[in-house]
Amino acid sequence: KIAWGRLAESSRFLEGMTAQAAEAYQTAIELAEDMLRINDQDWQTQGMLATYLLHSGRADEAALMVVRVLSLSNRKPEALYYAALVAHVSGESERALDMIAEALAGNEAYRYYFANDPDFESLRSSERFQTVVGPG
Repeated sequence: KIAWGRLAESSRFLEGMTAQAAEAYQTAIELAEDMLRINDQDWQTQGMLATYLLHSGRADEAALMVVRVLSLSNRKPEALYYAALVAHVSGESERALDMIAEALAGNEAYRYYFANDPDFESLRSSERFQTVVGPG
């Protein structure tokens, strides 16, 4: 699932690779769902699945999934990262910033990921993002 998810992520940012990205996301979704049939408490797989769903145009499903991810993980920084991504891409930037701040309070190492993830590019010019994350 991880390899297919990474292939999808990489393809998504390459010109002319939209169809390949969609196919890779679909494969990643199927593999993650298979893993969750074995262990439905695996919040990390659910978090990754939420991002695959999000980038496959299934934002409502992704949003529901991150609620479960946050609950199962006890709001671990990695889970907050998934939730922030889903919130921001879904147009809830203030909610995303709340989750980013909470994630960084739990683990400063995530600062690098928030500062460099291309999905947060449009948020970087926000004054609050600059305050919470820094210039990158």
